[in-house]
Amino acid sequence: MAELSEEDRQRCNRIFNYLDVDRSGQLSGKEFMTGVRLLGINPTEEEVTRIMSKFDKDGNTQLSLEEFEGMMVDFLMNRQYFASKMEEAFAVFAGADRKLNKEEFRNILQNMGDDKLTDEEVEELFADLDVNNDGKLDIDELKNMFLLDDVKV
Repeated sequence: MAELSEEDRQRCNRIFNYLDVDRSGQLSGKEFMTGVRLLGINPTEEEVTRIMSKFDKDGNTQLSLEEFEGMMVDFLMNRQYFASKMEEAFAVFAGADRKLNKEEFRNILQNMGDDKLTDEEVEELFADLDVNNDGKLDIDELKNMFLLDDVKV
């Protein structure tokens, strides 16, 4: 199995910490689903369970950092495919300026799927992702975080 570089391992740690809203050191199905929805994908609970169970080595129905890193290795091996799907999904939700403002972002996270984020959770995620602090998210900011790209924003 492929290994993550130290830089990718640090980025995985950052993503994991962003998604681990309750700071338990484990990603629940809800927290994992939030990350997937940020990519513009709206899986069913069954799909999330199936994906998580593939990488949940200890069978506790949650992902530890180590298990999450294993998932990211698999993900990175298919990076180009995921990048194209992410761009397609982003184009559906982004405005004419090809960016998501906070309300559009909130709408995605609070109105899609079964698990709704609180306003506080949306605010925190938006602040973390909006690295250039322009009040909007663009595809490069999301790709930089979730695809572990070296995109400079």
